[in-house]
Amino acid sequence: MHDNVFQAEPFKGHTGRILALVYSPGGAWLATASMDKTIRIWEAFTGFQIGKELEGHQRPVRTIAYSPDGQSLVSGSDDKTIRVWDTNTHHTAMKLAEGHKGWVQAVQYSPNGTIIASSGSDGCLKLWNARVGDCTTTLKHPNNVGSISFSPNGKHIATACDDRLVRIYDVDEGVLVWTLAGHRASVRCVQYSPGGSLIASASDDHTIQLWDAKTGEIIRSPLCGHRSVVYAVSFSHNGQQLVSSSEDQTIRIWNITTAESTLGPIYRHKHPVTSVACSAYEECVASCRDDCAIRIWNAITGQQSSNPLLRHEGAVNGIDISKSEELLASAADDALVCVWDLRTHRLALDPLSGHDGSVWAVKLIPSDERLFSGGYDNTIRVWDVQSGGQVHIIRSHTGFVRTLGISPDGSWIASGSQDDTVRFFDIHSYEILGSVLRHKRAVSSVYFSPDGLQVLTGCADNTLHIWDVSRGERIVRFQHADFVRCVQFSADGTKFMSASDDKKICVREARAGKLIRAWLQDGGVVAAALSPDGERVVGGCRNGDLYMWDVGTGKLILPKVSTHIDILDA
Repeated sequence: MHDNVFQAEPFKGHTGRILALVYSPGGAWLATASMDKTIRIWEAFTGFQIGKELEGHQRPVRTIAYSPDGQSLVSGSDDKTIRVWDTNTHHTAMKLAEGHKGWVQAVQYSPNGTIIASSGSDGCLKLWNARVGDCTTTLKHPNNVGSISFSPNGKHIATACDDRLVRIYDVDEGVLVWTLAGHRASVRCVQYSPGGSLIASASDDHTIQLWDAKTGEIIRSPLCGHRSVVYAVSFSHNGQQLVSSSEDQTIRIWNITTAESTLGPIYRHKHPVTSVACSAYEECVASCRDDCAIRIWNAITGQQSSNPLLRHEGAVNGIDISKSEELLASAADDALVCVWDLRTHRLALDPLSGHDGSVWAVKLIPSDERLFSGGYDNTIRVWDVQSGGQVHIIRSHTGFVRTLGISPDGSWIASGSQDDTVRFFDIHSYEILGSVLRHKRAVSSVYFSPDGLQVLTGCADNTLHIWDVSRGERIVRFQHADFVRCVQFSADGTKFMSASDDKKICVREARAGKLIRAWLQDGGVVAAALSPDGERVVGGCRNGDLYMWDVGTGKLILPKVSTHIDILDA
């Protein structure tokens, strides 16, 4: 069913040198621009490419920047053009009027998203109306302008020029405010600190200079350590650190207060490191080198992040996140259960082996002490999360275990099976509790109500049911037109959701069963989930796309995020 779930390697796709990279405002996505004339957007933690590449430029793409809301991306190219892209559709939303007479070296959105700034090898800084694409201001420099940066309040913009100078302009008036002189060679990069009090500049003279943004004065002696051209600098989001990359193939991290290198040189690249970016997640730094490689680093340890959450060698059938939100468990066709540390995106334990065949379901109990897994071997296995040891095997089903659910108080576990039943067990003694809930066909999904008094089940006979747990009696039955893939109560118990192979996601009132909203999705829904407040629903489709809808209005909030190569089923 999942023929090609994983990319062979993370961040693989560009066929030319990567010239620029930038994190999305929230840090979840990473965009890259390349000599191959394309832009690609990646999941920052996994390295999966999101959707198709952004194509349209006729020559290498040298610079990119996200809009403040993350909905748009602006790019500049050696073809002398600037394009604005819709990050949801990956289509060109606007092509700015012909403006630069040379390569576009830098682009940037103003903090409020109303202005796009660009600079180029023609020595011009241009300001554009971001809504209509008209050029409103042109400021000429004597040489190539390779980098620009808006102040956080949007009132000023800094430029880095080959004439060794950094210039600060008033955005509204279009006039020069300060000229910062101190470098002994071309200035490659300039950036305002998040608080706006500092400006950092990187130069061919191998140094980084820090400036007082209010006075234009040099704050202290240059930051020295790189042995060649410093290509790029990037402030951490708290403004306490500065990351730099160099032609000397290293990355350094600097303490802004002490002006000392706190980490580095990090020698991992075999080519000059042309660009760096700091994520909104303070520990993550991305870098690209003078070839096609992207690397993610831990800013505290200097270690390169391993390929995260890519241990399974078969389709992943089920996942569960712990109540503490620190662990994620996954179950897969490779007969393994994996437990991941969500803080580091690495395995917390060696893979848990014991099932004879595919593992279909996994659940962590609220205390994070135990993990339950259900598999094709008809068993439920219990694991110690601390040691990874197998604690117990429950052998009650006569068909493979497709789904598991934990009661809200963490005392019961429910299992749904291919043998057409749901069974309940004591989470500590593993003894059978209550009545067996019998269905006409295989049970695909089971979910407790927030008070633990009811359980919702989905079935292969196209039905879903609400049961009284203590009496073992069916309260109500609902019908889909095809296999019911998943069911879920809202956190307050007032609503429940179901998703089916009939391409429908339905949300109903829990008390009366009245249909609140239904969506028909042509991609074929194979997974869905309600937000904790019950106001949004996310659907995963057979073609790998994700959608999010507002339950109240029925409107699409997040349209078609293509995050997986093939079928979603967890």
